[in-house]
Amino acid sequence: MNFSANPPSAERGVPLPLTVFSGGRLSVDFAAHGGITEIRFFGKQKISDAALFRADPLSAFCQLFRPYADFGHHDQYFLEFENTAFYPFGYDSECVFHEIRFRHRFTVLNDALLFELETDAVKPFALKLGLTGAAAPVRKPTREWKRFLLEADGGYAVSSFHDTHDGKSMETHLIAGSSGKLEFSATHHDIQKDYLSAPAVNGYAALAIVFGSEKDAAVQRFRELSGRIAEFAAGERKIYRDSLSKYTKLESEFPVLNSFVSNMPEILRSLAVKDLPGAYCASNTGYWVWGWDGMVHADAVMLSGDWEDIRSRLDFYRNTADPVHGIFHAIDPGGGILATMAPPAQTIYCIMLFQYWLFSRDADTVREFYPFAASLLKRVESEVVGNTGLYRGRGLYPDFPEDLGQDGNDISSFNNSILFQAFRCMAELARRTGRTSDASRWTANADTLRSGFRTCLYDPGKHAFYDSVSAETLKPRRFYPVYAVLALTPYASELAEGIETELAEYLYGNLCQRYGVSMFARKDEVFYSDGNQLGFYCPATERFYRRLLRHLPQEDSLLPLIEREWGALQIAEASSCEAVNMGITPDRPGKKQMYSVAAYYAMIPEILCGLEFQADRLLFHDPVREVGGWKLANLRFGGGLLNFEFQGEGRHIASIEADGIPAENRELPAALLEAGIHSIFIHLKD
Repeated sequence: MNFSANPPSAERGVPLPLTVFSGGRLSVDFAAHGGITEIRFFGKQKISDAALFRADPLSAFCQLFRPYADFGHHDQYFLEFENTAFYPFGYDSECVFHEIRFRHRFTVLNDALLFELETDAVKPFALKLGLTGAAAPVRKPTREWKRFLLEADGGYAVSSFHDTHDGKSMETHLIAGSSGKLEFSATHHDIQKDYLSAPAVNGYAALAIVFGSEKDAAVQRFRELSGRIAEFAAGERKIYRDSLSKYTKLESEFPVLNSFVSNMPEILRSLAVKDLPGAYCASNTGYWVWGWDGMVHADAVMLSGDWEDIRSRLDFYRNTADPVHGIFHAIDPGGGILATMAPPAQTIYCIMLFQYWLFSRDADTVREFYPFAASLLKRVESEVVGNTGLYRGRGLYPDFPEDLGQDGNDISSFNNSILFQAFRCMAELARRTGRTSDASRWTANADTLRSGFRTCLYDPGKHAFYDSVSAETLKPRRFYPVYAVLALTPYASELAEGIETELAEYLYGNLCQRYGVSMFARKDEVFYSDGNQLGFYCPATERFYRRLLRHLPQEDSLLPLIEREWGALQIAEASSCEAVNMGITPDRPGKKQMYSVAAYYAMIPEILCGLEFQADRLLFHDPVREVGGWKLANLRFGGGLLNFEFQGEGRHIASIEADGIPAENRELPAALLEAGIHSIFIHLKD
């Protein structure tokens, strides 16, 4: 793979075992042989019925909409791959047949797959773009699949899935056709294959497959697309190009890292459900929209400059909230609430609102959403345990807290770390909007919580935080996870003030793996006891650990992790540390997990570059590795546009200049950066 330019590209073939493309409701797995191996669509069926087609990833016989060039008389060629550019939503490639160079493109929209083939050759020849489709539907006892049939007018072919649960039938319709005349044929034996093709006109042919829950709407959508396939496909690529020039950029000697920074906004856009503004699929491999997945690490999106993304999420979560129980934990593909989130987790919304304000300084938006955010905190206040300042609740993380001794009457460090930051954030927003009584209230809650966190949840002998203590007896459960503090804001660091080095030494000494950091120490009896989370590495929960490593001399290992992931065009949800010598193995090649994308992105400016954006200042820490020569450009902050350049060698800051003026105490007042373009130079030394 070549990451020196965007999008990433490969000169020959498809060098990755699996790449996943997504457009929102629709996503596909694309294998190294150049064919699709799975298609998922979230229509109105149950979430568990999203997988529609699944083909053999190795066999050349079981094809799933495999595109080919047809020169007539069975002179057919599956499309080959040269100079292939990989977008989050598809690819552009080239191939040569009969000494003629062709271009072919594949684009995944929110509800459609687009296939294109074109050439500039002028000599006359017959050409068609075809799709070979084998009988590869995901079969279930609750599902009826109807094969493609050509409609009476011959303009398109129709297939459908009928999923039945509890007496309710839900349909998914596929409408397949072309930009011109559709040619269709099918076998009629047990070995079933469908063939769709479109003759080229002036060297161009295109096919589209539309997915929808109602047939009439799907047909209407197909008619909208059919004559404009090239336009819709080109539109996606234009948005991508505009994104590269519009958002934050990184220039370093690490092309994969630079590429990840540039592509992050487009990765997230590929996960956006286009007909539900503010809703984002948790991943591109079968997760639908989840509550905290879309709110956690919102500062990453703000750092990228895509502020409207977070603005739309603030609106979405407020407008879809249950009037009694609050923000959803899970919704169905139609937007209906399946389950509400635990109250402490809902307060991540308060942190998201703060992050939006921190970078945008948009007071009007704060005033609009503050009342809803405040209602989420008020719902939690009644759960305070005595005079501890801590709040009762089953741990939000990991998936099975009962394995850590939690019994439903718990004080979770993870929960309370979120609440502490939410109180701090809301106090700041209350002050900024003239709500002085609220500001005092949230500040008092934060102060007492911080005191209780240190008193009840810290083991001074082990120099680590407990996962939880009993809410009845305050007896600790002696498990010491890396995720005890979920760092979403600078305020999280206050929970470890004065004990940073001890914490860092414990975590680094006991949890550090060959690649990354495990959730618990290997010598802990609970390590991997659930076969799932208790022994893996998860970027979404390790940010606090990375902050603590600043206090140790070791060079941080974050960069190789990001390079390893994005180097394979994936950002996995987690990676197994089950065996030391297995290294880090992604849970699924090609997967892009939204909150992992955001977690990694947020740590690039903060951990690798040492930048900390606070309410009243921009603070500079020593970077965790040598970053001399790096440039972080086009970063939006308030009314300003910030360009950072790191000069010199070493990992220690010698001096800082902002617009030619020396900065004092390694900080810049935020007010100085409110308007205009600012050049900030960080001089490094050994």
